[in-house]
Amino acid sequence: MDRVEKLVLATAVVAVTACGGGSAQNTSVVTESGGSVSSPSGGSMSNGGSTAGASQLVSGGSSAGGRMSTPGGPKGGAATSGGASSSSGGATAAKGGTTSAGGASSGGTIASGGAVVNIQYCSKLAYASGWQKITPPGDLGDSQAIQLDPLNAGNIYAQMHKGGNGNHTATDGLYVSHDCGSTWTRVQQGRNSSDSNGGTNINTGSLSSLIIDPVDSKIMYAVSNYGPGGVWKSTNSGVDWDQLVSNDVGQYVQSLWFNALDMEPGKNRHLVAVNHAGCTGPYAPNCIAESRDAGLTWTLIAAPINWSEGNGVYIVDDKTMLFATNQDGLFLTTDDGANWKKVGPGASGAGAGQRLYKGPDSNYYVGTNYGVMRSKDLQSWETVYSGGFRNFLGNDVNLFTTTPWSFEYFVAPEKSPTSWNKLAPESAPSGAVGGVYMAFDGKHNLLYTSNYDVGLWRLVMK
Repeated sequence: MDRVEKLVLATAVVAVTACGGGSAQNTSVVTESGGSVSSPSGGSMSNGGSTAGASQLVSGGSSAGGRMSTPGGPKGGAATSGGASSSSGGATAAKGGTTSAGGASSGGTIASGGAVVNIQYCSKLAYASGWQKITPPGDLGDSQAIQLDPLNAGNIYAQMHKGGNGNHTATDGLYVSHDCGSTWTRVQQGRNSSDSNGGTNINTGSLSSLIIDPVDSKIMYAVSNYGPGGVWKSTNSGVDWDQLVSNDVGQYVQSLWFNALDMEPGKNRHLVAVNHAGCTGPYAPNCIAESRDAGLTWTLIAAPINWSEGNGVYIVDDKTMLFATNQDGLFLTTDDGANWKKVGPGASGAGAGQRLYKGPDSNYYVGTNYGVMRSKDLQSWETVYSGGFRNFLGNDVNLFTTTPWSFEYFVAPEKSPTSWNKLAPESAPSGAVGGVYMAFDGKHNLLYTSNYDVGLWRLVMK
């Protein structure tokens, strides 16, 4: 064991011991050297990124549309005594709130959009490292949804499947990292998230869409694709979950099968959920569920077309939404679903809960099977990059997209949206699918991707 391995292992022992023998599950450390050693909590170290410590536990044409509104389910459920508490793993952060040239934060806090954002310490982030695999070690299968904590930069949540299993099978649950993906802990499984606790277990399906509240990041919303139907809410960072959609509304949604969620930018109480099987009764053949009170009550809105693969909704503002399908059209409403107009051939990403990107120049961008498309008014769309793309992301400086069936990522400066280049192709794995989910941490300058059977990856940007 060389000096680097000894140092990382010693730090991991100290960090896990500091947890006081709590209920952390599968605490694991990803080492730079690629060694495989056991941690005190039963996790293991494997190849991938690097860390200076171990993560702490988390316990805690147009068509007219009718609608109906009835009370929803529980008010998200109160946090139980096993509620969430999180802290950053690794070395103690130095004072300050700046980000270094290599992307590693020096810790501290920074104000962003009226909210105070804590910046977690993330060690050994360097641009020259290329793509780094950061999948949690262990007998795990495909990676699914990823989501960044909007109030704690460096915290990332990822849903992982059980060993060898793909995205249509039972999962191993939600994992959290407090150091930009270098170390991971499985989130404690409580009400409605574990077979051992009785009742429903949302982890028998895929968390195909996950949203973290930008005002209170302990609050999460999720749908369990191929698992128990409905829309689920946690108020303690993913430990306990409660169903939000009541039978009065759910009776019209086939199998209560939802696959995608979205939240209005700047309004954390406005949500939409899109189903995976169609609707019945006055909302046939398809509908959208909408809530304006954080899931307490829901309204059904007739969708513009029948269910189609990859369908999802982008909320633009209070009355404006885009209903997106992979190949059967992109539809616009400006009156909260009373009328819809087809404005494009389709768009990718909404079906996985990816957010609509609006750049600082007020242009909207989407990735589609027909190329990256841009619009100023949401009605007229132009192609800025030809090809077929699964997903799209922007960070006010650069634009990112990825192909569906190979690990190819492309970047263009936002000021020059037709000038695209491959991202770090020399370090990309072969035979891998593109990013079904992408996220960007602007405080550490990190691009994250979730790629099904090839797992989780990060790339430090310049």
